[in-house]
Amino acid sequence: MADVIDRAQALEERQRKAALDGVRRRTGTPAQEVDNCTDCLCRIPRARKKAQPGTTRCADCQKDTERQKWGRG
Repeated sequence: MADVIDRAQALEERQRKAALDGVRRRTGTPAQEVDNCTDCLCRIPRARKKAQPGTTRCADCQKDTERQKWGRG
C-alpha cells in the first residue's frame, strides 16, 4: 500500500512531466531531444541519449530515482 510520501512523489512526477510536456509543445522540442537532466539540470551525455532514447534524467539521477522508488536509497 502506498504511503503519503509515495503518493506525493507520484504527484510530483506527474506534475513535472506535465510541465515538461507543456514546454515541449510550446517550443516544438520532441521528448527525445531533451539535453539536460530534469532533476539536476546537468547535460545528458550523447551516449546515454543514444542508449536510452527519450530519457529525461542523467544516469546518476535515474539511479537515485530508482533507489527511492524501490526503497533502497
